[in-house]
Amino acid sequence: MRHPWLPFMLIVAASSAHAVPVFLKPESRFATGNQSRSKLESRTNTSKFQRWFRVKTKDKLFGWIAEDHALTALKLVEQATLSQAVPARTSAELESGAGRPTLPAGISVMILEIQGSMARVQPLTEVELPQAWVPTENLRANFSPNIAQRAFVYQASHLYIDANSQARVLSKIEEGTYVQLIRTQGSWLEVRTGRYQGYVPKADVWTAGDLGESGVRACVSLAPLRKEPLPYAELIRSLSFSATLSAVKSSVLKWGHAFTREQGDVWWPMTDAIDLRSEVASIEKMKPTSEVKEKISTADLFKRKIFDMASSRAMPTLKFASANGVYRTTDGVQWTRIPLFKEQNYPIAVAKNGSIFVGPYVSDDHGETFQQWIKWDSLVSSLEARADISAQNLRIVEIKPEDAQGHRVTLRLNVGLDNPVRVATDDQGASWRSF
Repeated sequence: MRHPWLPFMLIVAASSAHAVPVFLKPESRFATGNQSRSKLESRTNTSKFQRWFRVKTKDKLFGWIAEDHALTALKLVEQATLSQAVPARTSAELESGAGRPTLPAGISVMILEIQGSMARVQPLTEVELPQAWVPTENLRANFSPNIAQRAFVYQASHLYIDANSQARVLSKIEEGTYVQLIRTQGSWLEVRTGRYQGYVPKADVWTAGDLGESGVRACVSLAPLRKEPLPYAELIRSLSFSATLSAVKSSVLKWGHAFTREQGDVWWPMTDAIDLRSEVASIEKMKPTSEVKEKISTADLFKRKIFDMASSRAMPTLKFASANGVYRTTDGVQWTRIPLFKEQNYPIAVAKNGSIFVGPYVSDDHGETFQQWIKWDSLVSSLEARADISAQNLRIVEIKPEDAQGHRVTLRLNVGLDNPVRVATDDQGASWRSF
């Protein structure tokens, strides 16, 4: 078998004049396939905007994160000020603003909900105005401590009955949870969850004050930080909840909503602030799996020696097989060869959220494209303390996702010994521990 120490390789589904990736929702983190641009344009009936932030990481890395995946102060406050006059839309769709009255700049509004880059607000004026949808880029958060706020628990914590770590624990709060903020008490926050009211260490929580006007954090696990403000642009890094980011500027991407016979209702990226053609030219042009012509039947596949097989829980008809190369099927009849894996046999596993692990690679778009998730230097470093292990013979034998998101993963490795070695990661390959 080919040695698994492969150079880092990132495969990105590229849009062209004839085909573009389509998504179930603008906030989706992986595409469900590709469609003809002309077909999508003729079938698009509504559209919406999605804002992207160009951010700077703590280690001075720059990239783009979609607002759907970003935590900003606006998501933690209940009041804001309208920075400019906008149409009082009746829905989050752009078309719903046609012929609508204009909300004046400078008025205060109560934020009722946020969908993507649109917020449903109630104007707080002497003259009663109806609720309306407005772009989030036109809202400025009100940081007044007298106004109700929420907080975001970015790392798993406990809710205590009192502001004391020795106090009785009321419940555990999972990372990525929003809680209602009541007040600050020293290094503790009094908060309310669905069932309980108690105290949580401030060190485990982000508040609007922590973020300020330009602060950004990830509000979904492993939020993608991309090279450009496009959902299929090159992935720079998957962000943890604890990653500290600051917004430098923003850009807006327009999404269209269309109905296709093959995939039903889909959303597709129509236009954005950069030239799509130059963007396509700048990324690596490698065919998504669905565009590969090399296919074999199920009967032919089973004539081969099957190394491993797995099915997707997110898409029951989606199956993968490792048989002197890796193959994918969406109908159980024809199997498409995935060129990246050549003649290799890799173990395959699928997390509950649909992430597909094939050896050192992972796909978040149902196997359309893959990127390397194992950082070999980090993995090898976790084994160096074992004097009986030779990293030269390292081979992945089994992959086992331990949580729904595919963050916690256990590997069984053949390292040239009689007994395989087990290692585990809690952050999808950023760090490892051996058993």
